[in-house]
Parts: sequence; structure tokens; C-alpha cells
Amino acid sequence: GDYYSIGTGGVAVVVEDCISAVTVYKCCKNVTAYALLGTNMSHGQKDALTKHSRIVVALDPDAYAKTAAYARELDAMALLIHDDFKYRHYDDIKRIKEMTA
Repeated sequence: GDYYSIGTGGVAVVVEDCISAVTVYKCCKNVTAYALLGTNMSHGQKDALTKHSRIVVALDPDAYAKTAAYARELDAMALLIHDDFKYRHYDDIKRIKEMTA
């Protein structure tokens, strides 16, 4: 595939990079974390996401517009994070745990 994923949980979390995906996977139960490896989403990525009943899009802060656009397109929730997940900002981790619980 053209993306990286970790986990087998029911809730999909879409992030930009592999380290952020691993961070989300480690701190949240019941997730599959997908790293886009950038900010563009392919048809293959969209197809993989549609098998999830709940999707959270949480791209890096410089990509808020794409986070919102993908959330609309996928009928997903958008999480506007303070910093890349790999930096484990307290509020971001708290909010992603709540949104995926």
C-alpha cells in the first residue's frame, strides 16, 4: 500500500507520519492508526478507511485545512492538534484518547 498502518482496532486515526501513528497506537485502545506519509490521501487510503465505523483525522497543525476537508469527505471527526503527535502534547493525547474511547 501507499500508507503505513499499525493496529487492528475499530476506530481509524489518520495522521501524517509513522512515528505519530505509533504514538497514537500506543496510547489508545481499539485503534488502527494510519500514516498518510504526507498530507495527500489516495484512493487506496480512502478505501482502507471506509471499513471503519469511526474515523478521526488529525493531521499536523500546518494542515488544518486538509484535516477539515478530509473529515468532511470521509464523514469523520476532525481533531485539530497543537503539535505533531510524536511530541506527545498532553492535551492532544488526552483528546485523542477521549475521541477513540
